Amino acid sequence: MSYHRFYSPHLRHDFELKVWGHAGRPVMVFPSSEGRFFDFENRGMIDVMKWWIDSGRLQVFCVDAIDSQSLFNKESSFHERAKRQREYVEAIVYDVVPYIRNLQPENERWTPFLATGCSWGAYHSINFLIKYPEIFERAICMSGVYSLQFIFGDYSDDEVYFQDPLQYLPNINGHEEIEKLKKTKAVIVVGQGRWEEESIRDSDKLAHYLGTKGVDVWYDKWGHDVDHDWPAWLHQLPYFLHKCGY
Repeated sequence: MSYHRFYSPHLRHDFELKVWGHAGRPVMVFPSSEGRFFDFENRGMIDVMKWWIDSGRLQVFCVDAIDSQSLFNKESSFHERAKRQREYVEAIVYDVVPYIRNLQPENERWTPFLATGCSWGAYHSINFLIKYPEIFERAICMSGVYSLQFIFGDYSDDEVYFQDPLQYLPNINGHEEIEKLKKTKAVIVVGQGRWEEESIRDSDKLAHYLGTKGVDVWYDKWGHDVDHDWPAWLHQLPYFLHKCGY
């Protein structure tokens, strides 16, 4: 494991991440709501990825998030919160990805990322796959909430719209955009136990919209004993890594 900290021009402050592995498909891990780059490790998720990491199949990059500055910042207006989220997206693409590429083996620096995360980390993962499919070609999204309505209600403007996959995804119709999306693969998984109601609702819609755009979608609903919580995600992630051939 290695720890990294560098200045992000798009965020206008330092950015932190941790890296596991020496080679393999790059995996970008996004934290859950208001989480940090070290949460995945602390919750045991890196441990269940150990075989893929040690064998050089996956190189894992756990990146930070700024949810408390952006979408969950109750001190800011809805517009400013969504604007700060856009700046986070730009920071990942234009600051973090180039930094990570220099940490990869030279012959793997153009390999597209697998994006993954639990809960709000799943939102980030699919948001990046849809917006930048040439960079984030695959995603494993666990128990995500994909609409910003639960934060903003019926309010929307240009900043909110373009950070809400369930608003902007149905309206992607350009030939070039669709052709890029057709090359992507997404796993959308949700349990049917406690605290999964919003995730089920949004996952149903997301899987449908992705399918209409030609994305190769595996939508998997798990049982009524599978809650919106870390024990489920600890089981789901290695299951899908194995089933998807990583």
